[in-house]
Amino acid sequence: MKHYRYLQNLLIGLDEFANTLLGGAPGDTISGRAGRAARDGRVWGRFLCYLLNKIDKNHCQKAIENDAVGRHKESLEIE
Repeated sequence: MKHYRYLQNLLIGLDEFANTLLGGAPGDTISGRAGRAARDGRVWGRFLCYLLNKIDKNHCQKAIENDAVGRHKESLEIE
């Protein structure tokens, strides 16, 4: 279980890094960014969320919520 959590954290970190390289906000994942883009009616976001939701139901919505929780946790740690 410990190794699973480590791998999950590593993948999330890589996802956030890739999103930042692509012009997204640091700390946000590509899935969360796509979910917000889909919500705003952007074609690329709707397409990516369509694909991700085939693999994991409500993936983009969950990513939006997890990104928001992550930002909240980071702001608490800084203070």
